[in-house]
Amino acid sequence: MVDTLIEKYNLGSESTDGREDFELDDRPVDYVAYRIDPQARPANALLDFWKSDGDQRSFAYSHLYDVEFKRSEGIILTFSEHQITVRGRRLDKIYQGLKRHRVVFVWEASTQEEFTAEEEATIVSEIDIRLRPQPQA
Repeated sequence: MVDTLIEKYNLGSESTDGREDFELDDRPVDYVAYRIDPQARPANALLDFWKSDGDQRSFAYSHLYDVEFKRSEGIILTFSEHQITVRGRRLDKIYQGLKRHRVVFVWEASTQEEFTAEEEATIVSEIDIRLRPQPQA
């Protein structure tokens, strides 16, 4: 018999990397393109973007106004003052998670990680963060 919903839906084992002190925001040891929170993120939650060179940037979900998925260009996120383009392959699950405010982080792969990944793996090859062009008054 299952004691908790976490056990029933197997939510705990896959996302904890086998550690009891696991936090959703922790960087995994091995590359993964993204992490999904089993629940919607709180209104004040930040979405982390991790670049392959180690730089990190976070944006508030409350400032995310549009998420667009163009297969030829990637996922385009429009925030209050920034536009972020996530390029890569097999980005469908990231897009679905972003729409529901459940993505914790998006991690850009290094060149080595990109070329050694399995063909069916989700890979983020580029995260492009730019100031959003403001409409002219």
